[in-house]
Amino acid sequence: MSARDRIEGLTNSWYGFGLVAGLVSLFESGLGFFSLLRTAAAVLFAFALTWFFGKRLLSKSSVTRVFLLVVSTIGVVFGTLGAARLGWAFLQDWSIALLVQTAFTGSTAWMYLRSLRVLTDTQVKAYFD
Repeated sequence: MSARDRIEGLTNSWYGFGLVAGLVSLFESGLGFFSLLRTAAAVLFAFALTWFFGKRLLSKSSVTRVFLLVVSTIGVVFGTLGAARLGWAFLQDWSIALLVQTAFTGSTAWMYLRSLRVLTDTQVKAYFD
């Protein structure tokens, strides 16, 4: 795969993750009118951010790449710590809501790790030079 294909694949993964995050939000907050509006706005905002950063990466913006490397590193660290904390809370309370939050936080950390791996790939680095 070329660097451009890897960046496009990562962008598409973030689109899918934004949609899944919206579904998890609906599961947690219920199907009320305002929760539907809030979730729709959050998904649209996630899509807009994904589109913006995806276009900036495809246009070879090294500033965007460095910014996303920093954000991804912080996301991996805090996402892993958060998933571990929620996992420990789940083992104490045995709540389905905690299990869903643990899985979602872990998948968030995984997405940040995936972003980190793509953005530090040798082909992707060469794409920005």
